Amino acid sequence: MNMTTPSNVTPNIKKFLKEIGLFSQPQYLKYTCVSPDYRARYCLDNCELEHKRSGCQIVYGWIIWEEIKRACIVAEFHGVVKLQGELIDITPRVDGEDTVLFVQDGSRKPRRVNSYTWSTWSNFSSMNGHIVPSEAKNKQDIVKKWPLFAKLVVNLFSLLAKLRKGNGK
Repeated sequence: MNMTTPSNVTPNIKKFLKEIGLFSQPQYLKYTCVSPDYRARYCLDNCELEHKRSGCQIVYGWIIWEEIKRACIVAEFHGVVKLQGELIDITPRVDGEDTVLFVQDGSRKPRRVNSYTWSTWSNFSSMNGHIVPSEAKNKQDIVKKWPLFAKLVVNLFSLLAKLRKGNGK
């Protein structure tokens, strides 16, 4: 998929954000290089290092991506910093995008597992206006947000187990 920063916040994006429990105002953030040591795809490490270096506040939320041809919207967990009252994205881009659409989420914070690993959240996705739950790192979050989906998955696995037993497997 060729995901990109949405050119504007459409009604579909607003609906998607509401459905995944995000009510903060989306903001376009430009990449700002504050250190040549910060790496693409390591926003949490970059923010942690910048916090230690400058004392800035870390703000967590989601980058919103879209692919118009497939009517797909994705929210990817992300960290930025707040310097002098302004949100700044200090993580270099792999794809070269200059600007991202960021939505703050004060209800979710990552947890450092060890010096190499963070515990965080899987992406949220919407295809043709319907939320597609992804493989969750935080399973309680999916059960809370989509209890009927969670019940369906449990019932499906239960049915598969019964079918396997019935076939001697």
